[in-house]
Amino acid sequence: MSEAATRERAFRQLWAVPGSRHDRLVRFAKAALPSAVGVLIAILAFAPLQKEGDASFILDKKKVGTRPSGMRVDAARYAGEDNKGQKFLIEANSGSSTVPTFRSSTSAE
Repeated sequence: MSEAATRERAFRQLWAVPGSRHDRLVRFAKAALPSAVGVLIAILAFAPLQKEGDASFILDKKKVGTRPSGMRVDAARYAGEDNKGQKFLIEANSGSSTVPTFRSSTSAE
């Protein structure tokens, strides 16, 4: 057997010994990885409930700002089908609504 093959064989034998560094690493990973997944799931579950920070997944319709002027649309187009199955198309250069709508831009409060 060559010298390189002998060194490789000795290295693999040390690696396969019970209680070797590899065994300790695997034992640590068996406990650490599931624990890390549990912590990550807990963080992701409770993150939307935090009151601090800019991003929130919980919206309150009373706290959302509205525009008093309503909504404006340019190049409006509506296509559909009536009860008889006839297709129709309504086009307009612009349109507006007097009903207050949500603001298009977000504001930090």
